[in-house]
Amino acid sequence: MALVTGASRGIGFAVAQRLVSEGARVCVTARKAEPLQAVVAELGGPDKAIFAAGSGADAEHRAAAVEATLATFGRLDVLVNNTGINPTFGRCWMSKRAPPARCSTSTCSPRWRGCGWRTEPGWPSTAAPS
Repeated sequence: MALVTGASRGIGFAVAQRLVSEGARVCVTARKAEPLQAVVAELGGPDKAIFAAGSGADAEHRAAAVEATLATFGRLDVLVNNTGINPTFGRCWMSKRAPPARCSTSTCSPRWRGCGWRTEPGWPSTAAPS
């Protein structure tokens, strides 16, 4: 079971397609619901994919996407963080500056200075409740 951000088109959509073709079920996210509805249909409908529309900069949206994935598929095994820009810290670009203090080193590469989804205190577990 996977959650793919920035999946309404481009690389995110292609990743979601590949995951579904390999047998995964996915939750796709992007800002607007309408393109995500089309993506879910193209991926095979609600048996294979669901969507959660919202901004990756919004903690409530991130939590809701995780919760929707857990509620629908029972677990979350893979997170593909493909958000194209980051409204919280600006566009991702090469920089010699250190990442912002709020940035988790596990989600920021040493070369690209943008932050995306990160584990925060109080986030839901990636395992479905028993």
